[in-house]
Amino acid sequence: MINTSDQAYERRGDALMIYGNCVSAGCYARTDADVEAIETVADAALRHGQPAWAVHVLPWRLAQKHFRRVRHAAWLPFWLNGHEG
Repeated sequence: MINTSDQAYERRGDALMIYGNCVSAGCYARTDADVEAIETVADAALRHGQPAWAVHVLPWRLAQKHFRRVRHAAWLPFWLNGHEG
């Protein structure tokens, strides 16, 4: 889902990059092991005919202790649904 600010500036989020070595130039910094895991899943999906794949970025690890802090947030149902997955 694209937020209101991104819609206003016609940003779709399809040009974001994921960097290893915990370094970023304004995108997503991950460990090298995280990037390798993402690349492995993406490669397998594409090689088996899946035309695209998505990375879902959440504001924190989906743990019960974090849900208590945001129990009144409008996005809570979405986050809880992701937690079930």
